Amino acid sequence: MAREVTPLGDLALLEEDTESIKMRIARLETGMGWAEDPPSRTRRIVSNLKVAELGNNEVRARTDFIHYRTHLETDQDFFVGCRDDVLRREDGQWKVAKRTIVLDANIIMPRT
Repeated sequence: MAREVTPLGDLALLEEDTESIKMRIARLETGMGWAEDPPSRTRRIVSNLKVAELGNNEVRARTDFIHYRTHLETDQDFFVGCRDDVLRREDGQWKVAKRTIVLDANIIMPRT
């Protein structure tokens, strides 16, 4: 897939791993995540799944998505993009070996 993206390890809009996601969820579950009180409402639409076999028990799965989030009366985010996953079959289960998410927008505008 040819596209213009930030090389791995360079500055990205958001680069999370499993541990940082677990920490964020744990903080929200403490009730001390004031920015999410009340919790945001979200809607995710995933479509256009394309799968290609790569060999060595791996496949590439590409999807397009729309992610909408609203919070309070005026706070809204709308993200559109694609997700490119390499899935590896291990012990009878598919596991994510690599994931790249590319937003269609070049920048994320600050809230005013």
